[in-house]
Amino acid sequence: QLADKISGIFVPAVIVIALTAGLVWYLSGAELPFAAKIAISVLVISCPCALGLATPTAVMVGTGRGAGMGILIKSAAALQQAADVDTIVLDKTGTITEGKLSLTDEDKIKPESITAVQEFYQLGKNVIMLSGDKDEIAQAIALEAGIRNFKSQCLPGDKEKVVRELQEQGHKVMMVGDGVNDAPALARAQVGAAIGTGTDVAIESADVVLMKSDLRDVAMLLKLSQTTMKCIKQNLWWAFFYNVICIPIAAGCFYPHFGLLLNPMLGAAAMSCSSVTVVTNALRLRNKKL
Repeated sequence: QLADKISGIFVPAVIVIALTAGLVWYLSGAELPFAAKIAISVLVISCPCALGLATPTAVMVGTGRGAGMGILIKSAAALQQAADVDTIVLDKTGTITEGKLSLTDEDKIKPESITAVQEFYQLGKNVIMLSGDKDEIAQAIALEAGIRNFKSQCLPGDKEKVVRELQEQGHKVMMVGDGVNDAPALARAQVGAAIGTGTDVAIESADVVLMKSDLRDVAMLLKLSQTTMKCIKQNLWWAFFYNVICIPIAAGCFYPHFGLLLNPMLGAAAMSCSSVTVVTNALRLRNKKL
């Protein structure tokens, strides 16, 4: 979406600049081949290859990195939106807890869930647990997991309602769940993350699937998303900076005083170098420490 917005302005602007530069030189007395050379140089040097590669390359590497960690990201939009999430809503049974029947005083918490909740708070996220259990059981699980906010006795429709209300308050919400009753909330949230051992309906409704059924992977997803978006912005900044420097030279702005003019062949070489730069920067994501 970010690349689309920029390219929607950039491409028409470059075409206008190229035509204007050629026309100005021609009207100023330059021969037609010289004016055409100016216009062609502007178009070649500003060819949006780097702009077009900046986002998809970073997204491809980011989603590939996620798959290698057992985090299946279904779309580029989900990867982008995860970077903006400020609230994480967690289903209790099967997500925070094991969700298996045993003779204890209804559900054993996963050891990794405690670590994951701590990481969420360290990342500055608000965490809310939703449970269909009565208040005292939900409170006990929330206390053990270190969760400050919870809602008990939730009916299936209540989970979607909680997510919707949070969104209406301006929050960017990630919903994590595994059951059929979580599907509406998973679909409603900006990012829905389904536990890999969950139901088919939950997995189909989600944007992300956590194959290892480990809540710590949600924290990894958030970090991966933030790192990928940072890489995309770096690439877009480089593409923009490169064009700001090169387009005036290609347009002949420095030719009258300094005799500086850009040959279209050199422009093509410079454009290729810019593309290599953004691709190389995106490939750094493969080994980036999260």
